[in-house]
Amino acid sequence: MTIYDDENGADELEAIHHRRLEADLKIAAMNASADAWHAWRDQGYCNHGSALGASNDLAKERGLKPGQVMCDPRYGCGTVFDSDDEYMDACGNPWNNPIPLPGKAPAPAPGAPTPTPAETPVQGDAKNATTEADADIVIRHTHEDGTVVEGSSKGDGIWEALKKLGWTYRRTPGIFIRGSRLKNADRWKINKAADAVRALNLTVAVVIEENLSFAEREEARAEAADDRAERYADRSTNAAASSKAAYDRSSQIAERFHMGQPIIVGHYSEKGARRDQERMHNSMRKSINEDKRATYWAERAGAAEHYEAYRNNPGRTLRRIDKLEASLRKVRREWTGIELERRAGELEEEIAYWKGIIAKAEADGFKVWGRADFAKGDFVRSRGTWSEVLRVNAKSVTIPHIHAAHQGGVAGIIRDGSRVVTKASAAGAPMGTYTWTTPYDEVSGRMSAEEMRAALAGDPAPTPGHTDHTTRAPAPHGGVTPDGPSVTLDNADEIAALVSGDIRAAITIRKPGKRVKTLKTLRTHHGTYLHLPAPCTPGFTLEQVLRAALDKATKDRKKAKGAKKANG
Repeated sequence: MTIYDDENGADELEAIHHRRLEADLKIAAMNASADAWHAWRDQGYCNHGSALGASNDLAKERGLKPGQVMCDPRYGCGTVFDSDDEYMDACGNPWNNPIPLPGKAPAPAPGAPTPTPAETPVQGDAKNATTEADADIVIRHTHEDGTVVEGSSKGDGIWEALKKLGWTYRRTPGIFIRGSRLKNADRWKINKAADAVRALNLTVAVVIEENLSFAEREEARAEAADDRAERYADRSTNAAASSKAAYDRSSQIAERFHMGQPIIVGHYSEKGARRDQERMHNSMRKSINEDKRATYWAERAGAAEHYEAYRNNPGRTLRRIDKLEASLRKVRREWTGIELERRAGELEEEIAYWKGIIAKAEADGFKVWGRADFAKGDFVRSRGTWSEVLRVNAKSVTIPHIHAAHQGGVAGIIRDGSRVVTKASAAGAPMGTYTWTTPYDEVSGRMSAEEMRAALAGDPAPTPGHTDHTTRAPAPHGGVTPDGPSVTLDNADEIAALVSGDIRAAITIRKPGKRVKTLKTLRTHHGTYLHLPAPCTPGFTLEQVLRAALDKATKDRKKAKGAKKANG
């Protein structure tokens, strides 16, 4: 199982779910407002749904002046409004000034209730018109158990109705929302389920009990991950033991045939030999399958063991905070009423918790980079490569395109093995004319231009601002390490003579028995498998070093091939 150092899938899916929920809530609010608007007309009052301007023939007959707007008397009350704004206000809120339709109900008596948007259902609020004691079905949500349907039995039609709405069934706990444990209630999904149950002529009660804080839920998630890791490790151990036992059985049966004894067709021993052969093959197949199971559960155990570390990774946490703050701004901008208070409170609690995680990381040495830390011409470390800063932005820095480091755009390699890319060195690469923006949460170090010049000259690089988690392969034996001596060479032939043997050694380690025939192939792996000192006076670049060495190796092969043909 591969674990990537970017945002995990669960957070992305949760963000998509919230965006869909917000869109559904907006549509529901619009529908509720439209229902109230039409209900006003059904009660005998005009909602001013159609208007006429001064240029209309009917309006001219009524003496409408330029700039005035008339409610169409063919469908409405015929009221004249002095401006478009006055008409739009009356159309959007017809209950503010009730006007009865001709031949319909009179105006309501003073103090009589009139329909208003406030009477529409609250956004996302779980509907619950029946008490728990009187209900046929109870939909209960708690942080500990998630969202579960209680009171359902086989054949009552509830599972068939809720299956279409994304609910899940297991023998225990029954019908439930998968992934709802240790999360706040999905009120939109619960409301949909309650409506589906009522459509079956059953009463339903919704009970939501959210009594754990976000910090307590995170602690519970970490404990669950530890339990999961232990459980998966036991499964892996058992599968490995079963695989070994099956292998031993197969080997034990095979011992009688270790000299290559064939099956003698027609002999009395044929049946027994074929049975032994089948048992041997079955045991070996079981051993292979159990070994795969052992590997699978070992990988699952490793993922669960590192759950908390990946969950609290500072870079990922910073990105999560940005998304939560954006969601909070959107909620405050678009939501209203009690649902605004509830959802905003949830987001504020989450943001406060994750900011606490960042504060703890900073106390442990993590550096939160920002715009104030960089200036044009500095060097930034990201993904194991140092790149020149071309522009400083509010959320990121602009650098040469990251592909330039793999296309010959490397200016040199410093003592820790990291590549250095400058604007000038990247210019000759195919992607050298393009740039790349690196967010501050992906930054792992900074150097000034002076510090970088010193590092390229052989001085050790300054300690990064926080721990870098990039894993780098060690230099192969036989290669020139970054700590090797600096040299001064005058021409490409001397460069080729010096490094070509080391390049061949690196190629042999990378692909035993195979030759690298193109500079592109060699350049792709030189940063990991071939470490060379930074270029010295008179200024040969690493690109020139590799090209010269490869050209010399190519000429040597052609010369050897020609000599072989001549002798043959």
